[in-house]
Amino acid sequence: MWDRNVMSSCELIKDRLFFVTVTCKPRNSPNFHYFSVDHDWTLDGCKFADTPYFGPSNLAGIYRFFCLVNTKLHMVPAAKKIVMYTTAEDGLHEKRKRTRAIFLCGAFAVSQLNMTAEEAYEAMANQFKPNSLLPYCDINGSKSHNLSISDSLKGFEKAISLGFFSFEDFDLNKYEEDERTFDLNWIVPGKILAISDPQRRNNVKASRFTKLRKYFRQNEVKSVVRLNRDDNMIKYGLVYDARCFTANGFAHYDQYFEDGGIPTKAIIKKFTRVVDQCEGAVAVHCRAGLGRTGTLIACYLIKQYKFTAAEAVGWLRMCRPGSVSTLQHCFLEHKETAIQKGYPEDLTLEDLNENMKKSLNIIACTPRRDEKVA
Repeated sequence: MWDRNVMSSCELIKDRLFFVTVTCKPRNSPNFHYFSVDHDWTLDGCKFADTPYFGPSNLAGIYRFFCLVNTKLHMVPAAKKIVMYTTAEDGLHEKRKRTRAIFLCGAFAVSQLNMTAEEAYEAMANQFKPNSLLPYCDINGSKSHNLSISDSLKGFEKAISLGFFSFEDFDLNKYEEDERTFDLNWIVPGKILAISDPQRRNNVKASRFTKLRKYFRQNEVKSVVRLNRDDNMIKYGLVYDARCFTANGFAHYDQYFEDGGIPTKAIIKKFTRVVDQCEGAVAVHCRAGLGRTGTLIACYLIKQYKFTAAEAVGWLRMCRPGSVSTLQHCFLEHKETAIQKGYPEDLTLEDLNENMKKSLNIIACTPRRDEKVA
């Protein structure tokens, strides 16, 4: 019999693994082992504690959660039911905990239990009213344009089917070391990685480029695509000389578009050609490696791998939290079919519906990953 504080329940593994909501912490019993991750913020895997950003957990958080649940399944006696619980209370923080718990359980069901994203989400979401969950927000605090838990799970499911993620092969140490040392994340393993501008600051040391080039060689990165230029010379100085790469055997391409902006047809077409023709991997960066970088990579995912716009944004934010602003997501969704079929006609920021921009409260800029948002 359930603890009297359990409000709703969902069975993930018959007679073994359950997901429930509770009004207060339940007690373990001879038949039930309860656990929660509501207060384990390491599973967020997000560096934006000082911003309003909220998205699906990153790959490190997802992997850690899988390890936790698999350990429970292995260590808890088979006669006991294992029950993950989350709060049923109202409030902003409670909604955030609940939303994260649903996503993590859904991701586990997709990866470890071979459920479809739709099956996993429906099994749990039926226990909640839509307004009891917290909408995802981009790094500026704008409600993410049509990005839901379901979309994110579908993006995760598609990434698994394409071999982009495997629990058995995922290297947690490498993922976190890449982020910590170079602020980079692989979006398509062995093919496309996102990185912030290697220049970073006016006083950048030459050794950073030396270390980055060494990493590129070790990981078969052959080409670098730069999307930014002197966006803010006072704050960030001049952009680096492309010869930092070309003189050392790397191809380098400049495909500038405005900070917080959207790519033209020509840029999408050229980027697709660069990636397809590269005999190794391609590193892509703008200033922060989030907005422009994520948007252009999303175009490639939509065109070449048939992601939907929402699936692409969801997967990008799992790989590299903060990727793609709400306005850029609007663009991707608006042009999704055109991108899949070929290359979309150019669309400027002004072309996007003015009322939509106002309702979304857009701030058209992409802050650095280590920068506070004013």
